[in-house]
Amino acid sequence: MKVLNNIAKAITKNYPGKKININDITQGFEIPSFTLQLVNHRDTTIAGVKFNKVYTVDVIYHGEKDKDIFQVADELIDKITLDIKDFKILNYEIEIIEKEAHTIVELMECNIKKVNLDDDNSFYSKLKKTIENITEKKCDFINTDLTGVDLKKGIFIIQPQNLNAETISINHKKEYDRTVNLIYLEDNYSNIMPSITWFEKQMKLLCEDLELRKSYINMDYSVSFNYGNDDEIYSAIVNINAELIVKER
Repeated sequence: MKVLNNIAKAITKNYPGKKININDITQGFEIPSFTLQLVNHRDTTIAGVKFNKVYTVDVIYHGEKDKDIFQVADELIDKITLDIKDFKILNYEIEIIEKEAHTIVELMECNIKKVNLDDDNSFYSKLKKTIENITEKKCDFINTDLTGVDLKKGIFIIQPQNLNAETISINHKKEYDRTVNLIYLEDNYSNIMPSITWFEKQMKLLCEDLELRKSYINMDYSVSFNYGNDDEIYSAIVNINAELIVKER
């Protein structure tokens, strides 16, 4: 697995010559040595949208002397952090059990492949550009990588929901009803009221934007406010969700 291989390479670089076991502690294993065990992995979510994968790994150091074990426990994270590629360490805890130092580390996978719609002529691309121009905030799509985002500055996320087509004339012209969730995330739990007022103003400006209005017949919206989140990583994040109902022809 990629996350274990990344940690193993970082350990090899910083502790050359130490054997590394993956997942299984074999009988008669060498001491000193390391064992990496995947505890669990999951997708983080905010407002029902899946984002980055998070992995919990137990990095076990098997040592001979207490001094050596405590030293590795104290320095391990600092030594390997810069050499773990494509993952960001969120937090860790250390526990010494007999002759083993257990470093339980939680990592988030970075650099998820993103779909670039900036240069196309779709409604979603136009919506993204308009939001960024009006709000001066970053706007992205549901596959964004939150590890590179400063949530204190806020971010809009476009989540397409559905598209319904209806024939409206004998010439088979179509009318389209599009539903889009526009999610705003901000790490501002302690002072949310100014953000709510600001968001409502941005939605009015969005509907009044003359350039975007060339792309649709009518656009209505409803707004809901959500405080906190089940995922402990983003427990203090406020998300504001606007459902856009767009009619196009």
